[in-house]
Amino acid sequence: MKDRTKRNLTLSLPEGLIRSAKVLAAKRGTSVNALVRESLEGMVRSEDTVQDALERILSFSAEGLYRTTRKVSREELHER
Repeated sequence: MKDRTKRNLTLSLPEGLIRSAKVLAAKRGTSVNALVRESLEGMVRSEDTVQDALERILSFSAEGLYRTTRKVSREELHER
């Protein structure tokens, strides 16, 4: 993420999830905070990637996937 300014966020989570997250963080030598941050960063990156792909697909659709310099007849377009 580009913005390195940090702010606190309060979450309400089930006790069992918090307990499991603490165990996982300890196994990985990190903190629950770091696990949550990394997970959220991954979700945001994934969403950005999906959005970028969708925009590329839409631009292909708008431009046309099949570009040609010669005139194509209706029959050629519909050949099977």
